[in-house]
Amino acid sequence: MVSQMSQKNPYLDAEGKPQLLPSYCIFIDILGFSTEIENAFIENKEAECFGKFHSSFSSMLEQLEEERCKYKCFWMKKVFSDNILIGTPVNTTDGTGEFLLSVPVISQIQLRFALEGYFIRGGWAVGNLTIDENMVCGYPLVEAYKIERKIAIYPRIVFSETMKRVIAYHLRLYENDSAFLHNQLLFSSGEIFINYLSELINDGSGYMTDIDLEKLEKHKCLIETQLTEHAHSRKILIKYRWLAAYHNAFCDGIQEHPEYSDEYKIYLRHSFKFLALDGKPWRYPIIQPHIV
Repeated sequence: MVSQMSQKNPYLDAEGKPQLLPSYCIFIDILGFSTEIENAFIENKEAECFGKFHSSFSSMLEQLEEERCKYKCFWMKKVFSDNILIGTPVNTTDGTGEFLLSVPVISQIQLRFALEGYFIRGGWAVGNLTIDENMVCGYPLVEAYKIERKIAIYPRIVFSETMKRVIAYHLRLYENDSAFLHNQLLFSSGEIFINYLSELINDGSGYMTDIDLEKLEKHKCLIETQLTEHAHSRKILIKYRWLAAYHNAFCDGIQEHPEYSDEYKIYLRHSFKFLALDGKPWRYPIIQPHIV
């Protein structure tokens, strides 16, 4: 029994006792869900609200499990209310394999939630972590939570300072094969975050061959709805203005696609600045960026 438990949970040793392991820790919060629950209670629509949210969460968890099995990697997850915690033990010397696997998976999860109308804010940290059926403990959880609450601000998953050094290390180490990270990550307002809309691109060898413009249009409409609903709440509105600016920055980056038009962009008077990791405006395809 103990050995089976340990195989299912890498954070348990051979005797089934929790152990601290070097890990990536991602803490995620679903923006606006608490308000949605409150409104559902007032309008006596709690069952409908729960059903929609449960469907989205279940789909995400199934996807996460499929990816874990596909790549034979270990993920431990905890879901509580509108929060998700994901722990990934780092077994390789430099953590490259786990990192390069984790980024697109988290990106896919973020996109899926966004297209359901749930926008995500989160923090990504690294350090010693342990997870069992009763508890989660470790500094990266504390750090990831602080990033989500105090640094991310907008609907984005932001990396810790230590993770920024990890990313810089990967870019230097794999300088001749770093286009993947440059497409998956963006820089804005002093922070590196996941470019989840890149999951709309079906590429081949780093070149844009197809893009899901239907989902891009849906993403646009969902943001426009939020901008309208929160037009009189500056604190909330600024978050969706940032999201609209990110959407537009992505649109700017795919202008070479033959079926793209500026109709996919959101009208916005003021914008934010978004850059690729090489400090230049993000454009797709990126063949091989020059790191300065």
